[in-house]
Amino acid sequence: MRIKPSQSRPSVTVVGSAVALVAATCGVFVIMRPATVAPVEHATVAAIASPSPTTLPRSTPSSKSAERADLKPDPRTSLEPYTFGPPFEIDDGLTFGPEKAVRTRLSGLTGPRRDAVCRDQDDRLWACGLQARAALNNLIAKRQVRCTPTAPSDSVVPARCVTDGGDLGRHLVELGYARSEVDYPTEMDKARAAKAGMWNGGWRLR
Repeated sequence: MRIKPSQSRPSVTVVGSAVALVAATCGVFVIMRPATVAPVEHATVAAIASPSPTTLPRSTPSSKSAERADLKPDPRTSLEPYTFGPPFEIDDGLTFGPEKAVRTRLSGLTGPRRDAVCRDQDDRLWACGLQARAALNNLIAKRQVRCTPTAPSDSVVPARCVTDGGDLGRHLVELGYARSEVDYPTEMDKARAAKAGMWNGGWRLR
């Protein structure tokens, strides 16, 4: 049977790896194997941007130094009681305060400097200054501290301080990291007898 040639140009269909080219010439089918097919280049597809939600202004958190710039009332000029809380900066076993704020020193007490080294009863060296700071930190950590100045000061304020756990000075004397013959003589005698804290070596600094 003779196929009547079509007046329109035949289409090219790719099936698998062979290309069937239908030619209208002479009304016959001519099947050709294609030359090496060039790889299809990948088109770059741009992601569709979803509608952006309404941008809310971000609140800039105030720095700790701004939040805790000072104590109110200023204990350097007022003898009124003042209260503060953590986080604390502890300068030594008796001196501390809020971050970036006025320092308070427990008045009427004697204690080791922050990096003091002591000798124990066996004449061994130990970091008594560090231990005194740790003792103070344990007494005030995560607590509110209420202090009453005992004298005006231009810098570090001498004060008596308490927490919900009691008098800070009394506790430090009982632990053996502070001394006071005037305010806490009974507590100091007990600490000395028990060789608590720095009394372990007779309060001997290197």
